Amino acid sequence: MVITDRGGHIVHVNAQAEALFGYPRDELLGRTVEMLIPQRYRAAHPPHRNRYFAEPRTRGMGAGHLALFGLRRDGSEFPAEISLSPLETEDGLLAITAIRDVADRKRAEDERAKLYQAQEAIRMRDEFLSIASHELRTPLSAVQMQLDGILRIAQRSPENELTERIITKTEATQRAIQRLNRLVGQLLELSRITAGRLTLQREEIDLCMLVGSTVALFRDELERAGCELRVHLPTEPVVGSWDSLRVEQIISNLLSNAIKYGRGHPIELTLGASGDSVSLAVRDHGIGIAPADQTRIFERFERVVSQRNYGGFGLGLWIVRQIIEAHGGSIRVWSQPGAGSSFTVELPRGPHQLPAVVAATGRPNRDRKRILLVDDDEMIRASFAEAIADEGIEVAAAGDGREALHMLRCGVAPDVIFLDLMMPVMDGQSFRAEQLKDPALASIPVVLFSAAGNVDQQAEALGVSAYLKKPLNLGTVLELIDRLG
Repeated sequence: MVITDRGGHIVHVNAQAEALFGYPRDELLGRTVEMLIPQRYRAAHPPHRNRYFAEPRTRGMGAGHLALFGLRRDGSEFPAEISLSPLETEDGLLAITAIRDVADRKRAEDERAKLYQAQEAIRMRDEFLSIASHELRTPLSAVQMQLDGILRIAQRSPENELTERIITKTEATQRAIQRLNRLVGQLLELSRITAGRLTLQREEIDLCMLVGSTVALFRDELERAGCELRVHLPTEPVVGSWDSLRVEQIISNLLSNAIKYGRGHPIELTLGASGDSVSLAVRDHGIGIAPADQTRIFERFERVVSQRNYGGFGLGLWIVRQIIEAHGGSIRVWSQPGAGSSFTVELPRGPHQLPAVVAATGRPNRDRKRILLVDDDEMIRASFAEAIADEGIEVAAAGDGREALHMLRCGVAPDVIFLDLMMPVMDGQSFRAEQLKDPALASIPVVLFSAAGNVDQQAEALGVSAYLKKPLNLGTVLELIDRLG
């Protein structure tokens, strides 16, 4: 506390003021209060002091946007909060100035502001990644469907040099599209996980069968890389409650890495089971990882090799770790430079809950089958319709849910409805609600498809027959038509 007269002379200070400013009392008494104010503010202070003595009242200073500072004897400054009170004495009016050092509070406020700005930047980044991933997957679906259609037509055509070249180039383009889709998928996973939206759809599955079906997808890639894959599975089924799509992601990412970094060398995949847990190990004989890098490879955007030579975002192992930990499991790595790497995943079997996924049946005759495609993207409608029509299937298309309902009520009778989730006018969720209200339409099977990361949860909530994630694969679409139509 500092007490001053009308002329700004200090007439009293307490011990706290001595400690705050670093002056002994005898060096302050009789001096003007401006000595405790930084030089840049001194000239403007006397007029403020005079106005206060003209209209004395208890009030605060330093509130709102006004920043006040005190000056210590050693020349250092500190942010201050000041309150003024008038004091009537026999010697005239005095001003009591209570001064608080608010440096710690200011630092905390600054830290909170920086944290908020960082959180807002992360939120905007994740929102952008989610939107960008969704928008990229829409044209990818159109390209994928066209390529699938071209490849199927070429494979059915008479064998000649031109047909072989078309097949070769189409397959190469498909591989590029698949790689682009994986990269887009990683961006979507990044935004979903960092936003805390990673959820598991557990179901009772046989891990041996899931490993087998996942490995089959890598047959061509393994052959091109010159990698022999040796799979070691238990003789009995390995059953547990896991999210099959997420576990497939784990296997796929580990196999992709083994192929990428172990080209020309064999790869071993070993599945084991013991009591309430299972283990999955993927071993390559490639370039290996230095001991100093074996922890950071599981972090976001971390790479231990040249991006120019190997590509990718450095997200794969981070996504794998997030999925494994969401299942209550763990992952560890053993590696030596030049001797390859071994990644071992431990997963608890978990509670056995949901029934197994119904497998696709054999292909029936597709003659005279009809589907209704509901999607607001004209490019998707055109590509989908063209590819499906080449298989002898009739396609009707609607640009939104309201148009689709009108077509159905006017006599269009599809065997299967392929329904996009996000559309203007009437989205997929609203269409499904209206469909279920109408007894004449409720029994038509619906396949939900979307680039949204939670399409699996939406499909379960809407009670549809199946779901697909963009980009669409023509073979999978045809299998669903065969099974549901």
